[in-house]
Amino acid sequence: MLAGPNREIYADLLLQIYKLYQQTPFRLQREDVIALITDVLEEREDFVPEEGEEEIGNARERANFILRRLCSVDVGWFNLEEDNDYQQYVTITEPARVMLEALEKIANRQTEEYRGYVFATYSALCSPEAELQKDLALDSAYRETRNLLNSLKTLRDNIKGYIKEAVSKTSAKELLILHFEEYTQNIIDQNYHRLKTSDHVSRYRPAIINKINEWESEYVDEIIKLYQERDKEKPEEVIRQEFYEKTSFIRTAYRELDLYLEEIDRYNALYAKSSYRQLKYLLETDRDLTRTLIDILDYIAGQVMQKELSLKDYLEHALPVKLNEFKFFNNDPLYKPRRPASEHRPEQKLVELPLEKKKELLRKTLEEVRERYSVEVINEFFLEKARGRDEVEAVELVENLEDFIKLIYLNAYFRHKKAAYVIKEDKRRFAGEKVQKGPFAFKNIKIVRKGKNGRASFNQGLFA
Repeated sequence: MLAGPNREIYADLLLQIYKLYQQTPFRLQREDVIALITDVLEEREDFVPEEGEEEIGNARERANFILRRLCSVDVGWFNLEEDNDYQQYVTITEPARVMLEALEKIANRQTEEYRGYVFATYSALCSPEAELQKDLALDSAYRETRNLLNSLKTLRDNIKGYIKEAVSKTSAKELLILHFEEYTQNIIDQNYHRLKTSDHVSRYRPAIINKINEWESEYVDEIIKLYQERDKEKPEEVIRQEFYEKTSFIRTAYRELDLYLEEIDRYNALYAKSSYRQLKYLLETDRDLTRTLIDILDYIAGQVMQKELSLKDYLEHALPVKLNEFKFFNNDPLYKPRRPASEHRPEQKLVELPLEKKKELLRKTLEEVRERYSVEVINEFFLEKARGRDEVEAVELVENLEDFIKLIYLNAYFRHKKAAYVIKEDKRRFAGEKVQKGPFAFKNIKIVRKGKNGRASFNQGLFA
C-alpha cells in the first residue's frame, strides 16, 4: 500500500487513524474510522483506483473497501473486533503500532532529545522511588543509556550522509539551502546544542556512576532478590550476571561518553570544511568555460526536444550560432593522460634475530611486566580499592580486565614479605563458592590488611 500510486494518501490515512487512536482509550468505533477515511478521500482528488476498485462508487464505499483491506491478514495494519453489543471496533496490531510511531516521527520531523536520555537515566537511579524498586530503576537506566548511545551513533551517521550530499551539490543555491534549512535544523538543533552546553552530561555523570558503584557494593543481594521475585524460573547466577552486565554497561557508557561527543564534533567540523570547500568551488567555477559549454548543451537538448527535430537538423539549420567540425589526421592524441600512481608495497622479508638479541628482548619484556605488576603496584591497587577498610572481598576489586589481572597477581603475591595484605581463611563461607563479575568468574576470597588478623595459614585460590 505504501509503494503504490496512492502511497501518500494511504500514509496520510494511517497517520490520521493513529492520531485518533491515541486520543481514544483502547479502541476505535468502526464508523468513526469510516467517516475519517471518507473525509480524506473527498478532499484528495488525486486518488487513483487500484486493482479490484473499478466498480466502487462513492467515497464511503471506497472507505469501506480500504478499511477491509487494512484489516486483512495479508496487510495487517488493524484488527476488527465485535463486542457484545454487536458494535464493531478497530484496534491497531502491535507491529503496526511500531511502524506508525516511526512514521509519525518522520512526518513531524521530531529531533532526538539527547539530553532527555541522560536526565531520564539520572532520574531513574537517583529518585527517591528508585530506592524502593531498584530492579525497575536499573532496567530503566540501562534502556535509556542504550537509547542515548544509539541516538548519538545515528547522529554521527546522519552527519556523514550530509557530507556526501554537500559535496554532490552542483549549485551554490542548493548547497546553502541544504546547510541553513536542513543541516542546521536536523543536526545542530537546540537539543544537541544544550547537551553540549547548559545540559552537559557532566552535570549528571558523577551521580549516575556513584549510584551504580553503590548498588554494586552494597545492594547486590537485595536487587538480585527483586529480580528473582519477578522471574522465578531464571537461575540466580544468570540474574547476577545480567545485573553486572547492566551496571558495567551504564558505567562504561558514561565514562566514555565524551569520546562519542568528540567524534560527533569531528564529523561536524568535517561537514563544515567540506561544505565550505564545495561552496567556494561552485562560486569560483560557476561561469568558467566548462560551465558555459554545459549550459549550451542543456539549451540545445531542450530546443531539440521542444521542436521535435533531430540533433543533426537542429545543428545545421536552427542553432543560432555556427558550430564547425574539426577532424585530425591521427586519432591518437599527443597528450597522454597521467595514470594514478599505484600503491607502493615494499617487499617483506623475515629476518632471523640473533640469539643474544632475542634474550635481550625477552629480558626487557620481563622487566616491563615486573614493573607494571610489582608487589608495590599490587599493594597500591589493594589499598586504593580498600579505601581505608581492613577487609575487602575480591568481587569489590574487579571492574575491568586490568583489575582482574591485578587480582591474579594479588593472589600470587599474598605470601610475599612486602605484601601489605593477607588472604583470610573462611571455609564456611568461601569453600567452593565462585562469583561472576561481568565476564570474569573467580572465588570471592577475602583480603585483609596486614597487622589486623595476622598472616593467613593457606592460599584460598582464585580459580580452584
